[in-house]
Amino acid sequence: MVPSAIPDPSDERAMYEDTLFAAGPQKLATDKSRRASLSLILDVAARDGGKPTPESVRWALFDPPEYALAPELEGQRLLWEAYQCQDLFQVAAAGLLAWAISIMGETDDGRTLAEVQGAVVDRLTDAEEERATMSWSEIRDGIDPVEFGWREAWTRLTGKRGSPEEKAWDAVSLIAALNRRAVARDDLRRAITTALPINGHARSIVTELRWFDRNPDMAVANLIGDYVGQRIVLRHSWVAMQKLRRQRDYTFLFEVRDGRLICLSSYQPVATTPRLGPAIQFLEDVHLVASDGLTTRGRALQGTNQ
Repeated sequence: MVPSAIPDPSDERAMYEDTLFAAGPQKLATDKSRRASLSLILDVAARDGGKPTPESVRWALFDPPEYALAPELEGQRLLWEAYQCQDLFQVAAAGLLAWAISIMGETDDGRTLAEVQGAVVDRLTDAEEERATMSWSEIRDGIDPVEFGWREAWTRLTGKRGSPEEKAWDAVSLIAALNRRAVARDDLRRAITTALPINGHARSIVTELRWFDRNPDMAVANLIGDYVGQRIVLRHSWVAMQKLRRQRDYTFLFEVRDGRLICLSSYQPVATTPRLGPAIQFLEDVHLVASDGLTTRGRALQGTNQ
């Protein structure tokens, strides 16, 4: 199979387009969702004047556009915004996990959990005492979610430059900014809670922001120390144990020996990989997107979908 050689025009090309954009009479909810996501990608291609990338689509859908989208497309865009918020949170939490592991690895005999938490509190305070002693609500409500440097924080946390400790305040600031964004936007908060319902032991931005919301008056450094110990370090051990029990897969980044946490491997935060890459390639294969943006067919289809 050579998808790059799909003839245009051809019945084959038209069939693929009809399938991707749910042109049949018996559309399912997943078909409509796929159509909306692909239509949003076409919209990004039209705005950028080039072939989108997964990264450019993520960020283009993170903020409401300057012009109103059709209700179906705006609802889908809001779901992609909720997805990106979830991914931003997991990157921030992963950054704090990387820092905790690096603290464990500073000595051959590791650290106790209390020592890890204490080091987090002390070092956040040493780095930025004024912010560290503010209450969580003060630092959260002092952030402008429109002006916050979302991409910059994302890039620093997922990049290889800098130590985990140097990135610690980036992680804290990102969590506070996400908390503020959810507080300030009723539509986003509803989308997040609908898309990520609380289910058993599962964790998500919903469960974690609820934890922060229960402690609004606590000093930032102390709150993050508790969070790292209670919600990140212990959580990693629990998840790794479940994988070992159910999948026989050993994924521990540290071990517990005589009550001390011994570093086994360092850790680098990584973003998740939604299937945006293949989706963009599909649009190119059926001659809707090209290197310079939308094709004639793509512009016609975009007009129909809007």
